[in-house]
Amino acid sequence: MSNGKSASSGPAPERRAKVAPLAEGLRKLADTLESNQALYEPIAFEREATALVQRFREFLHLEPKLHRVSEVMFRECRAAWLRAWQQAPGEMERRCEEVLGRLPHHVADESDLSWRLHVLVEVLDRLRDPVRVLALTETSRALEPAEGVHVEDRGATDALLLWGQMTLEEFLLSWAKLDPDLVRRCAGLVGVTVSRPTLAAKRKLHSQAVRMFRNTRM
Repeated sequence: MSNGKSASSGPAPERRAKVAPLAEGLRKLADTLESNQALYEPIAFEREATALVQRFREFLHLEPKLHRVSEVMFRECRAAWLRAWQQAPGEMERRCEEVLGRLPHHVADESDLSWRLHVLVEVLDRLRDPVRVLALTETSRALEPAEGVHVEDRGATDALLLWGQMTLEEFLLSWAKLDPDLVRRCAGLVGVTVSRPTLAAKRKLHSQAVRMFRNTRM
């Protein structure tokens, strides 16, 4: 896979939103606040934290307006998109080049997962139709499990394959946005009990998702 390097002779590399430093900073802040909770002087802490909370709420309100494409479309396509790239990266690269003309540059320190999601956004931005985007992933069907292997819940399988490509921290941060019914189906598929979503249960579900993703990749 060229990872977008085939476009090196094209225009200058596009800019990427610097999300990683912000996300890492917020994770460290959350850990510090929790571990140092007993140390804080209540009145002084509330005075400083109130301003931060207000700005954070403003950012959460603004965040959807920063999207290049609809989050609904992005989430609708993401799992199938990543599965198709995992199963047939060369074919997906060819199809995306046909749509885009050139692939986004693979910038320094950017993982394959992140780069492939940037390609998804580029394709969504060009086609503006999730049905047409999902049609690009049909190339993976010929590589699905052999006869005799029956997948009862494709939606749960897709979700597990997606979670298996996340770090544990990313998975835990996304938990509040997950559909409880989807979580239940995924847990049942890999034999994990999440009737009480404890940290241990979440960790186990994530570890099973990682194992499924690795087995699929192999």
